[in-house]
Amino acid sequence: MTVAEARDWALPALQARSQEKRDRLVNAGLRLIEDVPYARLTVSEIAREAGYGVGTFYRRFPDRQHFLFALQELANREFLLRLETEVPEPATPAETVSAVVTLLVDDRRRRRGLATASLREATMTGGA
Repeated sequence: MTVAEARDWALPALQARSQEKRDRLVNAGLRLIEDVPYARLTVSEIAREAGYGVGTFYRRFPDRQHFLFALQELANREFLLRLETEVPEPATPAETVSAVVTLLVDDRRRRRGLATASLREATMTGGA
């Protein structure tokens, strides 16, 4: 999956090269956030991991908060895709709930750094 779905949080990327830069930045962020707490993760580290300079980051994202929103949106869309493909149909309500909870726990374990950053950001900003 590309980060095209997370485009609402990024600045417009109309050309393929701009879209690729945005995608590389987001994918770099998703990798880094699992090892480095988001509060300590710098724009320069994200840009360097993606193979770009800081200016490229700011041409794609207005700030770190929008970048985090893009990470969250991409992870949420990936989770929804997993729900669509991995929750059995037809199923009883109990089977559906069990499958959804299992996938949710697995997803949060896999994206522990992003889940932690999201909770901290929501706490600091009052959920806004």
